Amino acid sequence: MTALAAGSLINAPLVLTASRIKKKSEQGELIFKPHDVQSGIGPHLLDWAYASDVNWDAFHSNITASSEGVKLSDTEGIQKFAVDVRWNVEGFGYIYITADNGGNYYELPAAGKTRELNLNFELAKSRVLRNTRRLKILKTSGWQPSKEVSALLELSSEYYADAHKVQNDPAKCGRYAQTALFYAMTVSEKMELEQAEFTIQKQGYRPDFYIGCDARGYFQMDPDIFLERFTNWAYSSLVKDWEGATTMLSPVCTPIGSTFSIEVIIITLSTQSLITSYSISFHPNTDCSTSTWATGLISRPLDKNSSNSSLLYAVEPPLPPKQ
Repeated sequence: MTALAAGSLINAPLVLTASRIKKKSEQGELIFKPHDVQSGIGPHLLDWAYASDVNWDAFHSNITASSEGVKLSDTEGIQKFAVDVRWNVEGFGYIYITADNGGNYYELPAAGKTRELNLNFELAKSRVLRNTRRLKILKTSGWQPSKEVSALLELSSEYYADAHKVQNDPAKCGRYAQTALFYAMTVSEKMELEQAEFTIQKQGYRPDFYIGCDARGYFQMDPDIFLERFTNWAYSSLVKDWEGATTMLSPVCTPIGSTFSIEVIIITLSTQSLITSYSISFHPNTDCSTSTWATGLISRPLDKNSSNSSLLYAVEPPLPPKQ
């Protein structure tokens, strides 16, 4: 090689390319084992799950979900994470919820090791402790929980404590945890509703408040509540979006006191007769539930107000025996 050629190589620009060999990031396996204490045939755990980081953002991993549980061994370098699943809380409904170790998040075990956790217990722990944190935030506005909310919070905490004591008995722990989760989910929404009503009474109603309505999930609602609230039916063959660009076949209906348009359903309830509260479960964009009730149009006790949780049941789940 001539000196001139050697100099050309030395002076050539350095080109950096990503390595084609993926760095090994797999560690030990973490398993969240479900314990089916529900009476229905299921599936109580959807065969789908994802991992999220401490900012609640989903990331790529080798997570899997099946009747055997949620398994994870490679988070591709993410140290702390949560697990997001769809789970059946009998008496409340199917929910998308995060297990985040009570806000402390999980870490994978060392390579070659396996760690098994009780999914029921982890879900209950995450929700019960979240409620505790959320309660402190809501009370900063001056709102104080009702006796009903306080009782539900106490029940969920007691059953969670019972589940914690019997972790060496996975099935029994799962039963206590499932009941704790039921009460925790119920009181999550009631806290938000009460605090929202407190805020509205304190600050007044928003003028010119409108919402849109879509009835594609109407078949999942409790029949009695649905037929009472939604009385003016209109099955349309064409429903357009706001811009009129797309169309779809969909049955639509309107609640009491509203007006209907073939293009868009606009609910024009007076602001004095509508209260809406958003209950954020674990992820601002993917796991929130909205509860709405009409205070001026229909007189219903708070404990009978409807929710848009995926399924509504009229019967509460049986409680495990206290020992």
